[in-house]
Amino acid sequence: MSTDLQAVAAPLARLFGDDFTAGHIGLHFTCYEADTVGDFLRATGHPEAAATWLQGHASASGEAAEAHDLDTLLVGEELEADA
Repeated sequence: MSTDLQAVAAPLARLFGDDFTAGHIGLHFTCYEADTVGDFLRATGHPEAAATWLQGHASASGEAAEAHDLDTLLVGEELEADA
């Protein structure tokens, strides 16, 4: 991954990786949309932001966080797009 891409994604990682944003805005995203944001954050080198975002989305929408495969994000396994 390009460090330029990681740097460009950093502001989005700060935004979506914020607990307040994740909890209050995340509930307005569908699961597919939230997963897409999480996948982008992970793929651009921001797995902690991805996990925060998906945890906030899941808790705000009353889902179990496991529905969004947070274990994969936290241990840094490759996404299908990375393989």
